[in-house]
Amino acid sequence: MQSLNLTTLATFVTVIEHGSFSAAAERLGLSQPAVSLQIRQLEQRLGTALVERVGRKARPTAAGAELLAHAGQIEAAVSSAVEAVGRPRCGRNIRASKSLSPRAIRRRSSKRSRTICSTLLW
Repeated sequence: MQSLNLTTLATFVTVIEHGSFSAAAERLGLSQPAVSLQIRQLEQRLGTALVERVGRKARPTAAGAELLAHAGQIEAAVSSAVEAVGRPRCGRNIRASKSLSPRAIRRRSSKRSRTICSTLLW
């Protein structure tokens, strides 16, 4: 089975939604090089260019547009799974919302338990 990192996919969607790597980085609370690295890794994983860089703008390639369409389906499937299972917990004071948005994926750390979780808040 092929795997796809949800955080990397969310970063890709954020780059396309905001039209630039730097705007996506600011929105995600990451550095611009970190966002570029995630996109590069995703492109290597899939074996194709996903983002066309025109000056400071970022637009999806044909393959990127196809992945973007699937990202919505993936978002819906993950949201449905989270809703079906209930409210997942990791450490203390960590929660996942019912709707998943790449714009709000954050890493949270519980100060008491020192547990780090990726919390999906799409």
